[in-house]
Amino acid sequence: MLINFACICIDMRISRFIFIVALIVAGVLTLKIAVHFLGFEFIQLHPMFSAVTGGVIFIIGILFGGTLPDYKESEKIPGEISVSVKSIYKDMKLSVTDKKMFASMHQHLKDLVGAMIDNFKNNRWKQREINAVLDAIDEDIMKLSMRGVQIGFIARMRNEITNLERFSNRIETIKETSFMPAANTIAKVVVTIVIGMLIFTTIEPFYVTLFILAAVSFLLIGLLMLIKDIDDPFEPGDRSVADVDLKLIYKLEDYLKNHDNK
Repeated sequence: MLINFACICIDMRISRFIFIVALIVAGVLTLKIAVHFLGFEFIQLHPMFSAVTGGVIFIIGILFGGTLPDYKESEKIPGEISVSVKSIYKDMKLSVTDKKMFASMHQHLKDLVGAMIDNFKNNRWKQREINAVLDAIDEDIMKLSMRGVQIGFIARMRNEITNLERFSNRIETIKETSFMPAANTIAKVVVTIVIGMLIFTTIEPFYVTLFILAAVSFLLIGLLMLIKDIDDPFEPGDRSVADVDLKLIYKLEDYLKNHDNK
């Protein structure tokens, strides 16, 4: 049932994305029709148009290829976070005999996952919030070390804390950094120029002009919007068509809540 609902949501996001692109293309076609009937088409079709269009697609291809590695890495992060937190929890169960100490560490783990979910839901990543909870867990591990807990448990838990810090830093970098901002700006400007040229270009018969303009506009505008979505893969809800699936983080929250008792 959950899988079916997820598929429906994905389809809705894709449909919404296509609808937005189609709406923009409809606006471009409307402008073209107005220009045509007002007689403002002053550019004649030239063989260089194909070279310009090819150059634009080449630039967009570079941008698309540059954002994909971060996206593929981002897909793995929720699963890695889930594994690290569960590993700490299971080591706690094996090594912590003091119920009060265990309850404190368990609460800190729930606070950590809650802080991550809160940041994801609000489409931000405040490193200070995450680090504050990680520091609290780190202090708990130090207390365990002082109480004589086996060094193997301490080493494993410290290693997982380090992994969580690395994942958190990576998420912040991905969310706060845009891939090649200058190239993005150039691509947007050149796409606007190409579409503008087609709007003011005379191609006979007229319906061929509309078809070419619609196809080129849909391709270029759609790719630019997709690159923008991929550049920040941790957007929540239906804001993005290319967001990372965070269901493992939500399942992790349920897992910790369902294991309140040692």
